[in-house]
Amino acid sequence: MRMEKSMDIRGGGALGAPATTNGWAESIGRQFGALDAKLCAVREQMLERFGILDRRLAGVETRTDGLDHRLDRVKAKVDQIDTRLGNIENKVARIEARLDDTATKADLHAALNGQTWRLVTFVTGFGSALVAATFFLARSVL
Repeated sequence: MRMEKSMDIRGGGALGAPATTNGWAESIGRQFGALDAKLCAVREQMLERFGILDRRLAGVETRTDGLDHRLDRVKAKVDQIDTRLGNIENKVARIEARLDDTATKADLHAALNGQTWRLVTFVTGFGSALVAATFFLARSVL
């Protein structure tokens, strides 16, 4: 009875392999051969796909090198702009310092308005003095 049980385990029952030990090993060998063939096919596909990825990556690296060169030029231009901006800020600071001492539009308007009224007062006063002098000369002298 023990012998039969042992035959069933090694034999075909569950695995479907032949009852002999050599047949069972041959069956496993064929199965491993089929798995090996599938693995080789998968390996070839993976190598092919990795080759495609490597070529694409090389193209991306080439483009990245070009972008690095462009980025260096942009950084140089930004440095130039920073220098120019510093110069402009200095000039604006000097202009603002000058503007503190200069008159504004309101100041000019007030000064012009005051000068106009002084002129009107002078002309009116001078005109009145001339009229009075003329009247005096006409009354006293003639």
